[in-house]
Formats: sequence, C-alpha cells, structure tokens
Amino acid sequence: MTKKMKKTRHIRQRLWFDVFVGLSACALVIFGISNRLNSHANSIDCPDGGTVHSISLIDDSFVPNHVQMPRCDTLKISNTGPSEYSVAFGTHDQHIDYSGFTMQTLGPEEFLEIKATQVGRFTVHDHLRDRAHLSLDVTPK
Repeated sequence: MTKKMKKTRHIRQRLWFDVFVGLSACALVIFGISNRLNSHANSIDCPDGGTVHSISLIDDSFVPNHVQMPRCDTLKISNTGPSEYSVAFGTHDQHIDYSGFTMQTLGPEEFLEIKATQVGRFTVHDHLRDRAHLSLDVTPK
C-alpha cells in the first residue's frame, strides 16, 4: 500500500469516526430532552397551601411507609434519628426525577419538603443503606 493510499484510508477512517461521534452526541441530546419532557408530562404548577403529610425517618425506616395524597399537597420527610440518610426517588439502582427532586442528604433533625406535582405511584428510598422504603401514591385533586 502506498503512502498516499494509507493517508486516504486514515482520512476516511477519521471521517467515519467523526460522523459516529457526532451522531452519538445528537442521539444523547435528543434522548435527554425527551426524557426530561416525559418526566414532567404528568406535572403541573401548584398554588401555595394544601396539606402537609409528615413522614419520619428513624431506625432505617420511613414511618409511616406508605402515603396517599392528592396532587399539590406537600410531603415532609424529617430525619428524627441519629443517622444520616440520603432520600431519593426511584429504586436504589435507578433514581428518577420527581418534579426537579432527585436526591438529598438529611442529617439528624433535618427535613425536606416536596410539593406533589406529578400523579402516580412512586418509590422513595434511603440511598445510603437501601433499607428504608416509602410507597407514595399521588392522586389527582
């Protein structure tokens, strides 16, 4: 193979590589936008007010471990024990975005509040130890 043929082959390979990388990047962007839109497809803006549903995190458990609440109410999760927890939506190995919330660490005596803007059944768990699980059912108002 001549030097010119090697150079042409290298340029052709580089061109295919650049096309592949470019198409892969486009696919990732499109998938990310689609995924973001789908996660908020069942979401609405809520007015202030509504009922606050309080949950405690203690001894590696959510108490109570099931909550049913209407859309636009607030879920308040309080760490009432001595351990640190990392609260996340979804399963341990597949977190999901819930109205902009993905995961938050709570130290002892700390709490978080989440406005229920998406209807459906959701799992909430402690990501640090994956022993505490909460089943959350958000119903239409």
